[in-house]
Amino acid sequence: MSRARQVETSLAAAEGRIERLQVQLKTASEAAHGKESAVAAAEARARAVEEVRLAETVRAQRAEAALAEALAELGMLKKKI
Repeated sequence: MSRARQVETSLAAAEGRIERLQVQLKTASEAAHGKESAVAAAEARARAVEEVRLAETVRAQRAEAALAEALAELGMLKKKI
């Protein structure tokens, strides 16, 4: 095989490897984007759960305060009787 033919064969092989690597890079990039999207969605769900938890805590505190106020009023009414 002549030197020119060897160079052509090597070049063709290198081009084939480049194409395969480009496909692998594209696939890896798409997978990474998918993982980033999944992570972002999980973080959004976690934030939503935390917001609900905080809202329920506030609601429970308000209910406790209303109950304490009602019990205090009941205590005053019992003293009047």
